[in-house]
Amino acid sequence: MKKMIAADKFIEHAEVHGKYYGTSFASVETVQATGQICILDIDVQGCRSCRAAGLKGKYIFLRPPSIKELEKRLRGRGTEKEEAIVKRLAGAQGEIDASAEDGLFDQVITNDDLEDCFNQVNGLLAQAIAAAQKGLAVKAAAAAAPSAASK
Repeated sequence: MKKMIAADKFIEHAEVHGKYYGTSFASVETVQATGQICILDIDVQGCRSCRAAGLKGKYIFLRPPSIKELEKRLRGRGTEKEEAIVKRLAGAQGEIDASAEDGLFDQVITNDDLEDCFNQVNGLLAQAIAAAQKGLAVKAAAAAAPSAASK
């Protein structure tokens, strides 16, 4: 992955908690070419990189109700070691603060009720899917119509 990063193959990439993550231009282009929407699970740094790269999309930030609640949830899962929990909590407030930056996120949803949060995200995705389908229909109609040059 380091070679691909050096070759600028990624829209966004980061080393987070000792692991490399990233989204390649090719993977997004492959999804978009099929007329589907591409859902990225990225952090604030990734969002900034995607915005800077001009990646069009709907940028949504899911925030916990509070740092205390986030800690409770992380510990309650029982899936992460103490060191990982401490690292995640250390960066969480900065991420939450960044969610208020003008122009960074299109929507900020507080996940204080799972079903409500799901319904909000689902509604935003439904809008994005409808827009993608409309775009495909317009492209298909344009491709099917005889061009002015051929008349």
